[in-house]
Amino acid sequence: MQNETLSAAIRTQLDQLDGAYTFYYRERDGEPIRFSNRGPDFRFRTASIIKVPIALSWFVLERGGALDRREIAELDREARVEGAGFACALTVRSFPYADALLHMLATSDNLCTNVVIEKIGMERLNQVWREAFGLTDTRLGRKMMQPADRGSGRDNWTISADLEKWYDAIDALPEDDRNELRRLMCYCQDDNLFFRDFETDPDGFYHKTGGLPGVVNDWGFSDGKRFFLITNEVRSKSETRRIFGILGKNLLEN
Repeated sequence: MQNETLSAAIRTQLDQLDGAYTFYYRERDGEPIRFSNRGPDFRFRTASIIKVPIALSWFVLERGGALDRREIAELDREARVEGAGFACALTVRSFPYADALLHMLATSDNLCTNVVIEKIGMERLNQVWREAFGLTDTRLGRKMMQPADRGSGRDNWTISADLEKWYDAIDALPEDDRNELRRLMCYCQDDNLFFRDFETDPDGFYHKTGGLPGVVNDWGFSDGKRFFLITNEVRSKSETRRIFGILGKNLLEN
């Protein structure tokens, strides 16, 4: 599909969304397609896609000697939380941080994510995002399943430009870390957004979804494509998911 035709098809679908959105699609060496119905400083709630830069920070800090994924994580040191994932129900209550990272990205496990956040430190995570990745307004203000309070900064958010910089952060990783990130993300169990209308999840795509009341997000990439749609203030999640599916067919089969 030619770029202008694809852009028009994308815009037709995005115009049907009932909330705030930011969209990005780029093929290797091609011009990016960007659409947003909010200004560049609009802070989008991330939901579980925030787990991607958390994982990136682990790789950077471990490369510098500050962390070791072979170290044992103790699940019961964190408060029991449910939501996404099932580590709260595991009989085994300790395993290497490598497995916590896998649960965090593959099943979006909230308990494992909080164990990882606690190990790194929330302020250190935000510092890495600013100083190593150049993220100007991506913020971790709470652990998973903790109540949000945006007025006091107790929430997790990002902006459109930072979402693109997450790709730059991946590009900057050493090859073995990039391959490990792909390995972890290829086990993602959630295919109900961009991939919902495929018979099987297409090979070679790596993505992370996120959802909260009024929030439906998907952020991903392959070797040749980068794509995200972040939606907030959604009134109809079923309609939003339907639009994700149409866009996924347009983008990922193109």
